[in-house]
Amino acid sequence: MSERACRRVPNVLLAAAISAVALPAAAFAQCPKARADRPLFVAGGRYDAPLQGAATGGILIPLWDLEYGDAGCSAPAYRGLQVEATAGRGGARLAAGLARRTREDGHPSLFGQDVLVSVMRTGASPREADAHATYLGIEAGLTVLGVRLGLGVAHRLTSAGTKATVFTWSAGVQIGW
Repeated sequence: MSERACRRVPNVLLAAAISAVALPAAAFAQCPKARADRPLFVAGGRYDAPLQGAATGGILIPLWDLEYGDAGCSAPAYRGLQVEATAGRGGARLAAGLARRTREDGHPSLFGQDVLVSVMRTGASPREADAHATYLGIEAGLTVLGVRLGLGVAHRLTSAGTKATVFTWSAGVQIGW
């Protein structure tokens, strides 16, 4: 091999390495920036402390462009404001906050995260909270394969009662469509 040909080999290898790295990255960059064309509705059932057995329903209003994962353009994520109402044996709750849920076309949403600020009014028999009291709280939730787990804390707004601050948690099923 000539001396000139030996000098070209590193240049050819460098060009091949750059192409191997750059071309797939360019393909992922082709995903369109798009807005969701409609809100995402969420519903489910769960055991909620202090509300006990509860039904929940809400809406996720997309406020930002859809987000796409590293796997390509197939699984967009809705990102925006979620408003949710929960009613159970121990009372009722209204919550709002930031949420993110993934959903492929033609399939329900089974994955998501949220951080919600809530106002909860307990009934006659709540679990680990004062009866007939109003609480202001914050909760973080994670949904994996339709199973939602939530943890939070709430502080009583009314002056009467023995439990000023309560820890809240929930476990149940929640899907979006």
